[in-house]
Amino acid sequence: MRKMHASVAYHAQGKHRERYGIGNFRVITVTPTRQRALNLCRKLQDAGLASKGFWFASIEPISPDELERLLEKIFCTPKDYQAGARYGFGD
Repeated sequence: MRKMHASVAYHAQGKHRERYGIGNFRVITVTPTRQRALNLCRKLQDAGLASKGFWFASIEPISPDELERLLEKIFCTPKDYQAGARYGFGD
C-alpha cells in the first residue's frame, strides 16, 4: 500500500511530466496468485484509490514459454475488478 500511495502522490505532483514528459502512466503489478491480485484491488478500493491507473494480474497461468499471454486481457483494476472487467496493453 505504501508503494501505491507513493505512485498516486507521484502522479498528483506531476513528476511523471517533469521527468519523462508523459501525460499519464499505469502501475503494473504481476502477483504470484490471482487471489493476491484481487486482494490488492480490494485494498486500493477500500483506501479510496480505486483507479484504472493500477493494473494487477497473476503470473500463475503464464509460463516462460507463454510470455505473450502478458499481452492478453488479463489485468484487473481496483476501479472495476468486481464487475469482472479485464484489460490488456491494447486498451
